[in-house]
Amino acid sequence: MRRCLVSCIITFLIVLFGLFFLGNFMVNRETRAEKEYQEKNNAILCLSNMKQIGLAVQMYEQDYDEHLMLGHEGPLTNKYGQVGTAWWQYEVMPYVKNLGLFTCPDVVNRVYWGETSPSPDSAISYQFRSGIGLNWYLPRVGSAVGNAEGTYSSDAGWWGYNGCKLCGLDVAQVQVPAKRIILMDTNNYAMGGPNPSLGWLNYKQWKSGEHGGAFGGRYGYARHNGTSNYVFFDGHTHAYRPNQVSEIYFDLKAPDLNIGKGSTWGE
Repeated sequence: MRRCLVSCIITFLIVLFGLFFLGNFMVNRETRAEKEYQEKNNAILCLSNMKQIGLAVQMYEQDYDEHLMLGHEGPLTNKYGQVGTAWWQYEVMPYVKNLGLFTCPDVVNRVYWGETSPSPDSAISYQFRSGIGLNWYLPRVGSAVGNAEGTYSSDAGWWGYNGCKLCGLDVAQVQVPAKRIILMDTNNYAMGGPNPSLGWLNYKQWKSGEHGGAFGGRYGYARHNGTSNYVFFDGHTHAYRPNQVSEIYFDLKAPDLNIGKGSTWGE
């Protein structure tokens, strides 16, 4: 009798623990599925937002004789009375009129200096750090193909020329619009991608994460299950893994050459 009771209790406990672990497994499975769904939804929304920003850039081009906006200009005064550099979002904002479109939804600690809050940086009057960055690629100065002025005018035209609306890049100089990146996912920064002219963020360093973490640190972020969203000069969007993006995709004035995925250009 006692053995039967003990056996029943053991069996009951086994069933109880089995049900507990099964329930816990189902909850975890549902949580994972919900998280994956949310991540996928965020990636789609981010790509959609970037598409809208890309269209706004094209509208700007049409209004300014087929020239791109500058990466930054100034000094300009924001609504808080601060004087400093205004970054590219300042010129694009009138064509968007929706602050949320400058944002990837899974970016935390995003800021909109000069628009929703004063800038904490005395040198900057207007800049958004919300996960969508401008491709700021500038080749190195030199004479080799892919490097500089010796072969083709390499300055993408993003920087300088305070207040000059027609000093940005002439769109006619972009030879392969469908293969040249203009906007991309960043880790909460205003620009992204490699920039060989800096001397410390060439393509290899950017891709390997030598400066600031994987995939370029704050200058690029593969936040969508290992992929990053891109807007190309012709307006189409695409998600790529880091090793699928060739360096030549970033060089807006580069000629139409077939460079393999993940390959360097003029390094």
